[in-house]
Amino acid sequence: MGSINEEGFLSEEISLWISKIRNDFSEWFTLCDDISRFSQQLIQSEEVKKDNKVELLASCLFVRALSNFQGIILMAERGMINEAKILTRCLVECMYVIVAIDKDNNFSDVFILDDLYKQKEKLKGAKRIKISGILPETGLGISEIEEGIQNLEKKIKLKSVNWLAKKNIAKKAEMGNHYDTVYIRLSDTVHVNSRDLEQYLNFSKDNTVQELKWGPDVEGIELTLFAAVDTLSNVLIALSRILDLDYRSPWERIVDQLEKLSTAF
Repeated sequence: MGSINEEGFLSEEISLWISKIRNDFSEWFTLCDDISRFSQQLIQSEEVKKDNKVELLASCLFVRALSNFQGIILMAERGMINEAKILTRCLVECMYVIVAIDKDNNFSDVFILDDLYKQKEKLKGAKRIKISGILPETGLGISEIEEGIQNLEKKIKLKSVNWLAKKNIAKKAEMGNHYDTVYIRLSDTVHVNSRDLEQYLNFSKDNTVQELKWGPDVEGIELTLFAAVDTLSNVLIALSRILDLDYRSPWERIVDQLEKLSTAF
C-alpha cells in the first residue's frame, strides 16, 4: 500500500485519514450524512412533472445540488478542504438559481434563455481556434460558424436576453449580501491568486518561508461543512415550495441539529 508521501490523496492510506477526520468531527459528518440521505430518498420518492417547466428545472437543479453536496462530503472527509470549498461554490450557484425561481417562477425562462449567450461564446471560441489552424479541416467552416453566431445574436435581440451574471442571480434570489460574503470568499479558492496560495506554505515566527504544506488538512472544515449544509437546506426549502412538498419531522430534526452546531460560529 503506497503511503500518503508516495501517492498523495490517491494512496490507500487515505482511508485512515477518513476514519480519523470523521471521528474528530463526528457531529458535523452525522448531520451531513443525515441531510444527504434525506435528500437521496426525496429524489427516489418524488415523481417529476415532465410537462411543468418550472418544476422540471427545479428538480434538475436539486439533483445537481445533491451531487455537489455529496462531493463536498467526499472531499472533506479526506482532508481536501480546498476541493470541498470549490464544490461548495458550485452548490451555492445552484442555490441562487432555485431560490430565484422560488421567488419568481418566470425566472426559469430567464435562466434557460441565458444559454443563448453561452452558445454564442462557444461558437466565438470555435471561430478563434479555427482561424488559428488548430481545428482540423473537417467540421463547421468559418462561414458556418459566423452564420451560427449571427443567428444567435438575432435570437438574443429578439427575445431581449441579458447576460446573466452570478451576482444578478443572487440579487434575484434576494441573496446579494450572501454573494458579497460567502460566494466571493469561496471564489478565492476557485480562482488561482497569490494570497490564496499562501496556505500552501509553512512560515517561521519571523515570517520566513520554511517549507511547502500539502496533504490532508482540516483547517476550516467545520465552517465549510456548515456552509454546505446551510446551502443545501436553502435548496430544499425552495424546492418544497416549488413542488409543494411537506417534509415534516425528518426535516425538523435536521434543522434542529444544524442550529445546534452553528452556535459555534
